[in-house]
Amino acid sequence: MLKQETIEFNNRASLHPQFEAGIEAILNVMKYRGTKPFGVMIIGNPGCGKTFLLDTIKRMHPEIFTRRKTEVPFVCIDSPPEITPSTIYSEILEAMGDECADEGTVKSLRRRIKKLTKNLDTKLLGIDEAHDFLPSSGLTKTSTVLKVIKWLMNNTEVPLVLAGKPDAKSLLDFDDQLKDRFLEVVKLESFSCVTLDKSLDSADFFDGLFSVFPRKTTGMEFLEESENDDGEIEYKLNNNFSNLLRFILATSGNPRLINKMLLEVIESTNKDDVLAIADFAEAWDKTLKSKMEFHFNPFTADYSVVKSMTIARGLYEE
Repeated sequence: MLKQETIEFNNRASLHPQFEAGIEAILNVMKYRGTKPFGVMIIGNPGCGKTFLLDTIKRMHPEIFTRRKTEVPFVCIDSPPEITPSTIYSEILEAMGDECADEGTVKSLRRRIKKLTKNLDTKLLGIDEAHDFLPSSGLTKTSTVLKVIKWLMNNTEVPLVLAGKPDAKSLLDFDDQLKDRFLEVVKLESFSCVTLDKSLDSADFFDGLFSVFPRKTTGMEFLEESENDDGEIEYKLNNNFSNLLRFILATSGNPRLINKMLLEVIESTNKDDVLAIADFAEAWDKTLKSKMEFHFNPFTADYSVVKSMTIARGLYEE
């Protein structure tokens, strides 16, 4: 069983701007419930935080069960293994608690979805892994998935969020009507140090994580704050940049891998421990070593080796 502090850290939303932009975009379309609803698309490579965003929205709008009413504000599904109208509608009904979700014709499934979105006061529909909606034979104007998406938006009067790999965007690029209905496409990216701005973004992300990390650390603050001659606050990278580069290489800058390693660190240490780079090296060996194409530990290797490999993998430019 995971430690309570591990669970709490895992559930904390990142305050990094790209995640905030995704959350803000979703909350914005939720305002259009009951009118002609709009949508938002979240795209990014695996592990960049798309599902994390959807989980965060779900925590912000929890289900309510009382004697008098049941509310499911956010109904979210993964793309079913077989993409057909009936399987998509059945997945939605199951997420709504329909005990006969896989029974009935397409028309009856639609009727029940329309009824339940009102009865359950559903404010947002979500589909994760939306790239799976893309037919292997390619999209056409009569593609089933386009019809399903349009039906959901037109008939439930509930906004829709689609999350998937970058190629999911072709669902919108192919159909001008859908494209006009989606207010925003938010792209989540892995972190890197290929430019100064991206280095500052990465440093800001890690500083945010360690500000809520349930362990004291040394050498894990990456930004310095100062005031310029005009009285404005400026940020720059500090002398711990080498450790930032070690983290980027160790995880490929992938938020999911970063989180996985940090959770292992919490699990394998004690509350009063003050952590050093060796603790992260041990956690990397346990959790991520087998996933990497290089065969040295980024936290213990010579910095020149780390820097060279980070450059070779396109994660850093001098």
